[in-house]
Amino acid sequence: LLFRLDESDEVSYFSLTVTACGVQVKWTFGYQISSTNDYPSPGKLTELYRYEGEGRQTYNQDNPAKAVYQLLITSLENDSYVRVYLSYDQLSIYPSLPLDPRVHVSTNNSLLTLNWPPAGRLNGQPIEYCLTINRVKNLPTYCGAMAYLRGDKKPRLMWTEHLEQSYLENLHKDARPLKKWGGNKLFHQCVNNKTSFTYGKARRGKTYFVDVYLIGRRDAEQKVSSAYIGTMVKIRRIKNTSTLRMMLGETRTFKLKYHHKVVLHLNTTVSKLAIEVMPCEGKVPFTIYHNGRRIQRKTLVKRWHRRLLQTAQPGTYILSFPSLKKKTFVTISIKANSTRSKLVLPRTFLIKASRKTWSCSSVMLEWTVASVKQKYCVYKREIKQHDLLRRRCMNADKRPANERVSCIYSNSTTLDTGQKMFYNVQDLKQATRYRFDVFLSRGQSASMSYKSVTVQTKRCNSSKGLTKS
Repeated sequence: LLFRLDESDEVSYFSLTVTACGVQVKWTFGYQISSTNDYPSPGKLTELYRYEGEGRQTYNQDNPAKAVYQLLITSLENDSYVRVYLSYDQLSIYPSLPLDPRVHVSTNNSLLTLNWPPAGRLNGQPIEYCLTINRVKNLPTYCGAMAYLRGDKKPRLMWTEHLEQSYLENLHKDARPLKKWGGNKLFHQCVNNKTSFTYGKARRGKTYFVDVYLIGRRDAEQKVSSAYIGTMVKIRRIKNTSTLRMMLGETRTFKLKYHHKVVLHLNTTVSKLAIEVMPCEGKVPFTIYHNGRRIQRKTLVKRWHRRLLQTAQPGTYILSFPSLKKKTFVTISIKANSTRSKLVLPRTFLIKASRKTWSCSSVMLEWTVASVKQKYCVYKREIKQHDLLRRRCMNADKRPANERVSCIYSNSTTLDTGQKMFYNVQDLKQATRYRFDVFLSRGQSASMSYKSVTVQTKRCNSSKGLTKS
């Protein structure tokens, strides 16, 4: 960009303002003395000012020399627009910011509360405030914020005698303007003349960049803006040390996360305290502390683990689950047992239901039993289509009474390991999807579940009473 000040020009002052619109730019401003009326060929400039950044910057010059002035602008990132304003008037066209143009942000859970000092009017005209919030970077100019909000268009290039038309056409073809940020990356809101705003969609552990803009009107058609000093705020992630409390004699299923702890308070001595842990799936690390002292090393529990504490003293017992990498359903039972009833686990925890045994009103279930006398309880639940993908893990004590079909005891200790047990569930609805569970228990131990099986009964032929295959 070139402009000339001749001897005939009565100019005692000028200002040059360059506004970057979205990306960092580097610009250099200087001059050359020329004795001819033509613009000089490119040569070494006497540099007056240099700037590199993404904001708006103004250079002021008193008693400027009679010379040719040159502005060189280079984008340091993508192709983008810049706005250049040259003025011989010392009155600025941009709205004046307050003496302390900082934005103050406070956080509370998912809320960001913004406050900023008010500014005056522009040429007696009312002003308004607009703001942006994003998780990428601060946007120090309003035109830059609008570029990311709406996306830039390719520039309209004007042909001049100094530039060939083919060059301009290629320049337009190769232009890569800024694209708008997709999704909800950029939040934009204008709040009239209010000087505060509350943003309610923040998330813990995330960093947010906040900018406030002062918008005024230079005239009926042209808007001008100034930007407050943007700020960055990070909402701290609170470590989830949720304490889950249990009482003696209780059996509960928890959806455990990292840092979760299960706490039991004993007021009196318990002769035998039985603690059972049963993951719904996978493996769970498990440790016990008593009054801050570890009384059980970290144990990796796959299906079922029981720890019997002899003469458990009063105090606080903490069950921690270190190194738990994902949310996991775990059933925990804490009871005062006079006898030890240790579960004997079968070889496999699968429940089978052969299609050959299905009908429109009954299903034959099959599962493997262990070699000792134990109790097996069958439960059914009618499920809808949207329930199929839900992960469910419920202990038998929390199941509604109408879901229990029957409880069966294995015959005796003479059963061979791996022997099958069968049960025919009847009185089912036709063409209906059911989920069947089998819970294993022994004595006063908690119930442990087999892996559920889902079955859809067949549709009956009402005219002949036959089952469709």
